[in-house]
Amino acid sequence: MSKQRYLKTMLFYIFCTILLHLFAAAEGYTLKDILYGLLPVQSHFFVGITTNLLSSMRWIWGMLPPVVQAGVVLMQEKQETYLKIYRFKSFKMWFLMQMKQLIIGTLSYLMVLLVSTSFEQRCINVQLIICIGAVGLHIWMLVSILFFFIHCKLNSLYAFFGIIIVESSLIMIGKNTEGMVFLNPALWPMYVRWSLVHNANQMVYGCLTELFISVLLICRIIYKKKEITEYDKGI
Repeated sequence: MSKQRYLKTMLFYIFCTILLHLFAAAEGYTLKDILYGLLPVQSHFFVGITTNLLSSMRWIWGMLPPVVQAGVVLMQEKQETYLKIYRFKSFKMWFLMQMKQLIIGTLSYLMVLLVSTSFEQRCINVQLIICIGAVGLHIWMLVSILFFFIHCKLNSLYAFFGIIIVESSLIMIGKNTEGMVFLNPALWPMYVRWSLVHNANQMVYGCLTELFISVLLICRIIYKKKEITEYDKGI
């Protein structure tokens, strides 16, 4: 990622974070509330799931910037596939370059969130860092899904809007299916605060599952491209 592109990406992240802060502050919420999924700490962890469209939009807006950045990067790389592979001498080097850009983009956004939330709260603690880490894993899973679908030749815009629609639908469905929460990946990062306060394992299970899904999708991309490369060589 060039310095100019990285600077534009950071400005985009900062702009989106400021909008998210204003969006939350209009109803008396903070960035920390958004990162916790607007879930109060209750003795019964089903209580407090986001139950309206506005809350869902706030949560999704917090996830959106790195997914948008990933979509832009992958679209540009897709348009210049053969040229880029030729420039990087192999598919492996080109693939690693894409992975590096996506990882740097996601980590940079998490850094902006951490700094913004710390400045807003006038403090930083372990709970906040863990919360942002859990949110980051969820974002990375969405980025990996987008990465997978674009490499499977699906239209980039269809893939992007499909992910957003599915994520939104799962959140809205979640309010009526509390008993099935462990099967609803859109709600996993929302239970970070409850898990921390009650020393529960829900957050650990959700994070490990999201990490497994991300690794599985990326390995599938590598395997699929390896098959294509071997076919092209006549192996």
